[in-house]
Amino acid sequence: MIKTNLLVVTPIYPPASGGGAQYTKCIVEELAHYDSISNINVLTEGYPDSNFHDILNSKSHVWRLFPYRAGKSKITFSSYVKYLILQIKLFTLFHWVKRERINVILLHSSFLIHAGSLSFIVWCIKKIYKNDIKVILDIRDIFLPLSVYKRLYIYDSIICCSKRIEDLIISKTLEDIDIHVCPMPIKISKPNVNEVDKTCSLYGINKNKYLFFPNGISSRKDFHIAYEIWVELLERGHEFDLVVCGRNRSWKKKYDKKYANGSLHYIGSISNKEVLCLQKGSAIVLNTCRSESPSRTSVESMILEAKVLLPPYVPEFSDIDDKLVASSKDCKHLADKVENILLNNLFPDKYNYHVHDPGIVCKGYEKIFNL
Repeated sequence: MIKTNLLVVTPIYPPASGGGAQYTKCIVEELAHYDSISNINVLTEGYPDSNFHDILNSKSHVWRLFPYRAGKSKITFSSYVKYLILQIKLFTLFHWVKRERINVILLHSSFLIHAGSLSFIVWCIKKIYKNDIKVILDIRDIFLPLSVYKRLYIYDSIICCSKRIEDLIISKTLEDIDIHVCPMPIKISKPNVNEVDKTCSLYGINKNKYLFFPNGISSRKDFHIAYEIWVELLERGHEFDLVVCGRNRSWKKKYDKKYANGSLHYIGSISNKEVLCLQKGSAIVLNTCRSESPSRTSVESMILEAKVLLPPYVPEFSDIDDKLVASSKDCKHLADKVENILLNNLFPDKYNYHVHDPGIVCKGYEKIFNL
């Protein structure tokens, strides 16, 4: 068998926080154990106080090549400059392919959300190297523009992390494409009581007295729905705080008063370990995002046996009781569900989270690499 020289191209990697960073970290760490993998090079963004080059192990290297947060909203001159630099830097894929004798490239699809150079670069690589290099696109969300779906035929294979994304791809593409569902890999260390207490104390919040929204302040993540659920619960006499971690993309003026009086805690981007602690220490985790597929923090909550309101439209959650799913936009109705979960101590009990074991998931990746 020809061994795989893998090039992973991803917008974020630890120490950056967020599900995307953890996702790629799990894959890279697991694949490094496989005899079929010769070496792994990760190209990602620069990150404050991080080295340009990190050696993870004898097989794996991380190169922080791209500008920091170059994919964020284009609202300032500097953001446009960063994005232009990113597009130029992507042309170095030709250099990395030649230098490291790459035969498999794994690309994160978020590079394609905005117009850019990557599709052209992939087309050129396929023309130059033909069948000597396999280019695989890893799609983790539903935000790609229609124009990208029309060009998916240029990739040798498509990996998606859920049935929802697979159905979306099939509905929007006319060509026959090689598509595989590989659940997102999740590997966590359950925090102990002392770690949970310490994290709650660090951020000045009372354990079991707060609702937790781990997806940032973002309209794309439907934070406003979680906020309105919380407000409804306050009006019913409950005394919960709302704790939010992640990036602030869409703060609204109506949040100011609650933030000022200390009941709304926005703590920014934090480590994955701290996220796990705050999930475990919460009264309930709110995952109201209607575009999840599925949500990493939802699966983590189930593994941690934390109470959770799950996101809707996730086929993998179809066997879970609707009482635990945010299947409505009506915040009064969703507040009823939260009250019922808390009152009756309800937990999801029909989801096989073992499918997210990195050892199982990466066997699927290895098979795709060698097709």
